[in-house]
Amino acid sequence: MSPRQILVFRNAAGEELGNIRPVLESRGFDVRVVDLFDGVPVPDPSNASGLIFMGGPLCANDDVPFLRAEIDLIRSASDRRQPIFGVCLGAQLIAKALGGRVYASASPETGWSDIQLAECARKDRVFAPLAPVETVFQLHQDTFDLPPGATLLASSERGVREAFRCGSAVYGVQFHP
Repeated sequence: MSPRQILVFRNAAGEELGNIRPVLESRGFDVRVVDLFDGVPVPDPSNASGLIFMGGPLCANDDVPFLRAEIDLIRSASDRRQPIFGVCLGAQLIAKALGGRVYASASPETGWSDIQLAECARKDRVFAPLAPVETVFQLHQDTFDLPPGATLLASSERGVREAFRCGSAVYGVQFHP
């Protein structure tokens, strides 16, 4: 595995990186997509530069083998202090893997909406360039409690947790960048 490789775990066909892929490729990363949901074997991620877990129609609480494998990958990568980024279901998987609770949201979020950055996001290396209020795309019916020790970086007008960081290299976003 290339030391400049990012492993992207999709949870459904069609869940693409969107704006994330060109940013990674412009910085010299090789992006490798892994579809565990399609029966692809779990790769050894220990030498990857980072792991990304994408969204999908399932819930992090669904007892399916590929989601259990992803939760194990997240725990192991976090223990190694390997960079991890989760989008929507991916963020929920990170929250669950690291001790947070995932559950049905009181009101699903669908479409474009505003999120507000927390004060601490101004000093965060990923969120600092963003405006205090950003318009993002939402498509989820589940939400989560932050894992122990996590830092809330953004929330919605409804109080839904939209972005968090665990340690210095694990990020989850409920919205779709």
